[in-house]
Amino acid sequence: MDNCRKQVVLALVSFEKDKSYSNLTLDKLLSRLKDRERARASTLFYGVIERKLTLDYIISKYCLSRMKNLSPIVLNILRTALYQLRYMDSAKDYAIVSEAVELCRKLKNGYAAGFVNAVLRKYISKGILSSDMSGLPPFKQLEIEYSVPQELIMRWQEDYGESKTLEILKFSVEHARTTLKVNLSRTNTKATIRSLIKEGFNAALASDCKSIPEKIRFCIEDCLFTDGYIASADAYRRGWIYAQDISSQLCAAVAGYFANRSDNPVILDLCAAPGSKSFTIANILNNKTEPAQNGKGSAYKIYAYDLNPARAGLIRQGAKRLGFDINVNINDAEKRNENLPQGDVVLCDVPCSGFGAIRRKPEIKYKTAAEIAALPNLQLSILETSAGYVKENGILLYSTCTLLKAENEAVAARFLQANPDFEPEILPDFITGAFGGQTETTIFPGEVNDGFFMASFRRIRNS
Repeated sequence: MDNCRKQVVLALVSFEKDKSYSNLTLDKLLSRLKDRERARASTLFYGVIERKLTLDYIISKYCLSRMKNLSPIVLNILRTALYQLRYMDSAKDYAIVSEAVELCRKLKNGYAAGFVNAVLRKYISKGILSSDMSGLPPFKQLEIEYSVPQELIMRWQEDYGESKTLEILKFSVEHARTTLKVNLSRTNTKATIRSLIKEGFNAALASDCKSIPEKIRFCIEDCLFTDGYIASADAYRRGWIYAQDISSQLCAAVAGYFANRSDNPVILDLCAAPGSKSFTIANILNNKTEPAQNGKGSAYKIYAYDLNPARAGLIRQGAKRLGFDINVNINDAEKRNENLPQGDVVLCDVPCSGFGAIRRKPEIKYKTAAEIAALPNLQLSILETSAGYVKENGILLYSTCTLLKAENEAVAARFLQANPDFEPEILPDFITGAFGGQTETTIFPGEVNDGFFMASFRRIRNS
């Protein structure tokens, strides 16, 4: 694993220096490794980011005043070695220590070899003593145990209570499954699973998901976590599958449900990248996989928009690969655009803090309150602009992948207070029956996969 850990250390240093997205850094990392090294590198790279606060606490216990003076390379050599010692069973303790010491020399930090050796051997002999933790405040203990900042834990407890917060914390460090959606316009679930298994993927129907109809979803479990691997599958190249978390599928299923209430529905997806919600809405309307209240539906038009031209281009590519007829354009969701059509269903899955999906992008949880303070006003602005594109009796669907009431329920309440032309709309029973709520609901990690929020509104009259 010598080259593997070397490349992981360099990737972690680059990730912190450039403040980039973990998935983009990981893609570059995996491109430098052999196939047999990639799964372990992915686990180690994401694991160190996910457990950074815990690992740094351990280092601080045995580092004294020297930790702040460590070079980024030495610090990440220690983190990767400690992560292996504490969370992985892939190698003997002595081999992990020896490799870390040798890595200091190979990465031109040989002066720190003895120090790294001492820290790791102290941890092996002592670990984290219970006495080290017992004197700490409760929120600090949780921060160290789950590697989630205290201020976020406190906000969760204020919003959802102590018991639910502990559930969120426990799920935050569990394995996040890669979930793929089957394109029923081209194939069926059984054929897709057979194809993926034939190529070596561990594919299975997601039978444990209690609310989403079996015929529109299945799950790929224990795969590598990057889309690059899925993209290498024959089923992907043939347009049979695309990646989408089940929570996101549920949101698209809600949009499809409401669209099916109209003749020739027009659907606008205003913050559409990477396009999976638009794809699933098309999938549903093409194949009538959701019940309609009045059996309408028929022909439809889907318009997908994104501010970033490159991301809009990815939506176009995805729609072409899958064979979905989706009109993709560039648009700023915060600004009124008179060229946009009026929609029967308008979906705005707004930019958010992302705290419902920290298992996939663990760096998200380290955002500070100051970094996300402006989000609710941005979200409300997008929601109010989106409202202008909704037909009379049309539906406005608001969603986020975060778990903070300030970005969820509070934004929905502010919108209703300022927009008397809209009223809350009851969500379909496959949502309310599984997750509670009536016109808005929160899906917590563990109920399906990622955390998610959605709220629906109906335009009762034109201004």
